[in-house]
Amino acid sequence: SLAIACTAGWDTDCNAGNVGCLVGIAGGLAAIDAGPDWRGPVADRMYLSSAEGGRAITDAVIEAQSLVRAGQILKGHDPAPLPKNARFNFAFPGSVQGFAASGAEAVLENVSGHSVDGDRSVAIRFARLTETAPLHVATPSFAMRSAFSMRSYQLSCSPTLYPGQVVELRIEADVRNAGTVAVFVHGSCFGAEDRLKTLAGPERTLAPGEAAVLHWQMPDTGGQPIAEIGVGLRGCGPEACEGSLYLDYVRWSGSPDMVLRRPEAPGEMWFRAWVNDASHFSNRFEAFRVSQDQGRGLVTQGTRDWADYTVEASLRPDLARAWGLAARVQGLRRYYAALFEKPGSDMSSPRGTLRLIRMRDAEETLAVVERDWSLDTAYTVKLCVKDGQIQAFVDGVHVLAATDSGALAIPDGGIGILCEEGAVATDAIVIRPA
Repeated sequence: SLAIACTAGWDTDCNAGNVGCLVGIAGGLAAIDAGPDWRGPVADRMYLSSAEGGRAITDAVIEAQSLVRAGQILKGHDPAPLPKNARFNFAFPGSVQGFAASGAEAVLENVSGHSVDGDRSVAIRFARLTETAPLHVATPSFAMRSAFSMRSYQLSCSPTLYPGQVVELRIEADVRNAGTVAVFVHGSCFGAEDRLKTLAGPERTLAPGEAAVLHWQMPDTGGQPIAEIGVGLRGCGPEACEGSLYLDYVRWSGSPDMVLRRPEAPGEMWFRAWVNDASHFSNRFEAFRVSQDQGRGLVTQGTRDWADYTVEASLRPDLARAWGLAARVQGLRRYYAALFEKPGSDMSSPRGTLRLIRMRDAEETLAVVERDWSLDTAYTVKLCVKDGQIQAFVDGVHVLAATDSGALAIPDGGIGILCEEGAVATDAIVIRPA
């Protein structure tokens, strides 16, 4: 069926995808796995086209579980929690959720068992593992550079993992292993010329049959995006070894602790991490400059893992009718913001207002105060969101506060810079846990 759809020619990708989906539904996994290896090369990876950049780097398991929960909500049921309360839970037969091996020889296989509160795990079957040649098994937390060169479909995305967040994973050694294996949380970030730079947490040795839960707070990356996350293995002796380890789950929690800024080393992936819905978004002079012709422009970064945090930046408006800082951004029409505005048509007048707003499809003012401000002047703006409390500070002074805990409240999300009819710029955005 896929061959017939593709050989029809012209624009066949959607047709083949739809046919493959319907045939897969009709025949199930057995029918999909009976033919060529459709699943192996893709390894469940997906890019989700969305204005919410933190959801763009995803996989078939995450999206299937999201659809199931949406269906439960539509039926009036409480949505089922994620298996193992983990982003990477390997709950579906055959799923590897984007994980792949590099380094020593290894094969990944979804298997039954070896999970403390689930039914399945991913077996990492390794050969010729040595102390000096580690094996890395990781999944993307941000797109590779090649993904941004697609001609027809422009990819917009943000990383899913950030410095300051704590990664947790559980791994178990096969009882038949011949010896101990060292394990550690492994990741990578972009570096000079967008080459990957290894990040590695403290090591722990596992004897045959032993299991461990590893925790690691992601380190500061100097403004560079974290590219992938997973587990690293190395041998513990002079001889190469073989055996199996079982990855039970990988998850992370907490708000980031970082500064978004221009890295010291040249490259472009740090700037690609933003989702741009402004007329122009540039880094030629300042690290971040947002320009908007008509209406409201917004650039965003972050995920719904962020709940309670502060975001702070020294923002300078240049001929802007309105500008501000946003928190708990869930897309272009869902966020809180501290918004500076001019009440009349004379943008050169110092008279102005500062509003705390909630945008949830429609905009609502939560609090407002008269606040004079001038063009070409930098103001240090800080938003603090914690539980249902939203607070705004300007140049270190508490200016506005609001409580929003009703049905329309926004519980989590990333950050953003807003601008209306003009430009606003900054060199750094500081995000800390509240």
